Amino acid sequence: LMDRIAESLGHEKMLALGEIGLDYHYDLSPREDQKKWFVEQLELAKQLGYPVVLHIREAFGDCMEILREHKDGLHGIMHCFSGSVETAYECLDLGLSFSFGGAVTFKNAKKPIEVIRSIPLESILLETDCPYMTPVPHRGERNDPSYIGLTCEKIAEIRGMDISEAADITYRNACKAFGIEYKTDSRKAAAVSSFLIADYFSISSIFPLGITPTFLLTASPFLNTMSVGMFMTLYLAASSG
Repeated sequence: LMDRIAESLGHEKMLALGEIGLDYHYDLSPREDQKKWFVEQLELAKQLGYPVVLHIREAFGDCMEILREHKDGLHGIMHCFSGSVETAYECLDLGLSFSFGGAVTFKNAKKPIEVIRSIPLESILLETDCPYMTPVPHRGERNDPSYIGLTCEKIAEIRGMDISEAADITYRNACKAFGIEYKTDSRKAAAVSSFLIADYFSISSIFPLGITPTFLLTASPFLNTMSVGMFMTLYLAASSG
């Protein structure tokens, strides 16, 4: 399986390996298996020079232990970061950035708001996590990248800055994180900002914006015998025009 993943990552449009990580919320796969595959995928990404997109749910203890042990050459993004400010600082020291979605607009979003206030702007990215985590006032509806502005607006509010400045900074951060050329075209900016960490369900929304996505589905969180890190592994790639 790892050979197949490595072969897929050889495609010219590949930008990152993710989501990979640990998910102890559902426990659909044995935790030792999750950790084994997490380590293997981390090492593969580092070997090939790719950033990783990390999915960590109710597993920060084991996650941080693994990341500390495999920190050399590590770079990537903590997807939908839900950890503490202290954990965020440790992730920064490991060379990681953070992405935030619509959950930051929820009333109970105390922890991510504290993190957003505390970490450098240069480490913050936006994401959709479609079709979930739809921002207020559309919570409960199916999420899509057209709502990314609401998340950006909330982050701008938290940081006390103009939304256009927050949009530009997070767009630049996304381009840097994934090695994509920074462009000033606003339509491209919106597409890349919301696409880079958006999941499989974003595909129909992204095509009209001029971004060509490539997805390779290698494992499912619902197939215990093939779950890699317990959840869907997607390889995200985009090309302009």
